[in-house]
Amino acid sequence: MSESVFSTYLHKLSAVTRSKDWRLSFVPFIFGCLYLWMHVFSIQFSGEAVTLLVLSLLTTFGFASLGYFINEFFDKAADARAGKLNKLAFLPWHLQFGLFAVTLVFTFSPWLWLPADAVSKILIKAEILLFLLYSLPFPRLKNVYWISSIIDSLYAYVVPLLLAYHTYSLFSNQTIGWAIWLLAAAVFFIGFRNITIHHIDDVFNDKRAGICTLPQKLGVSNTNNLILLLMLLEMVLFAVLLLVLGIQKPLILFILVGYVFFVLIGITALFDEYKQSTFAIHPLRHFTDKFYQVGFPLFTMLLLVFTNPFWLLILPLHFLFLVPDMVKNPLKSYSRSYLHRAWRNGVIPVISASVNYSIYILFRLVGINLIKENTSAKEYIKRRFS
Repeated sequence: MSESVFSTYLHKLSAVTRSKDWRLSFVPFIFGCLYLWMHVFSIQFSGEAVTLLVLSLLTTFGFASLGYFINEFFDKAADARAGKLNKLAFLPWHLQFGLFAVTLVFTFSPWLWLPADAVSKILIKAEILLFLLYSLPFPRLKNVYWISSIIDSLYAYVVPLLLAYHTYSLFSNQTIGWAIWLLAAAVFFIGFRNITIHHIDDVFNDKRAGICTLPQKLGVSNTNNLILLLMLLEMVLFAVLLLVLGIQKPLILFILVGYVFFVLIGITALFDEYKQSTFAIHPLRHFTDKFYQVGFPLFTMLLLVFTNPFWLLILPLHFLFLVPDMVKNPLKSYSRSYLHRAWRNGVIPVISASVNYSIYILFRLVGINLIKENTSAKEYIKRRFS
């Protein structure tokens, strides 16, 4: 497959699988966890460790793309009934097959090098099975409101987290023991909250498609209660996890302080808005996600950098693929402005002074003092030879 054809497949795969949705939502959190494992397990900076992160990125993108691809493939009829755009439905079969093949390459080829054992294989098979149970026309568990939310939380958050943890545990030959189940429970509630929010946003399309989701069954008041309960559970469990890990690795306590400070800032506004019936559609329903997607990966990366500055080399890769535009664009704008000022006020004057002084010295070597002549080198030459 030529490079241009492969690039076309990647572009179409990104569109079909809505890569921006998952690449900037749960994938940054997963990588925050990977950096955390590397710190807890004292994995040193090396070519092997960087390769481990790159392969993790590839297989994470692969699994996320595969899940969306399978879901879109089996959602064609439901999306048509709802009048909802299904980009996969507009592609010819040969292109769909090609995209599926590319997805499989990204998903499974990294496992030729990633550490794995029988547990890894069970988790990978469980992930694929959950994709299928959620999407297949039969038993079509996507239409069973409680079960569909549980399955989505498992395949989007819990199983990828456990697989990532187990992989890095194998690499380092270490574990964090029962604390991993604290994190698994926390991310389950995070996932359940986010799929509930997705169902709220998609409620009219789901009704047209004949799909009954959890918010439809619960109603507005109970859905508000559910989202608040899930947020409180995730915050408590995540804070306890950081405390437990911080006892082993004290630098992690700085992340706990940052998390608690972040939560305290938002919790008052959260409870004020909760009193309103519109809480389930208010942006505050996502306020903790800002920490998981941006703050947490940054804090855990800083843990690595604190132990070895060479870990800064992974920052461009993380910034390129896993930083949301709401953070990236202001930084780009500031960087361009700062570099422009530095070039105009710092670099250009230095270069100009260096060039002018060099020319002055050259003329002095041949007995000409441009300062006494009160002229420039160019004007002196023109006057001399005109």
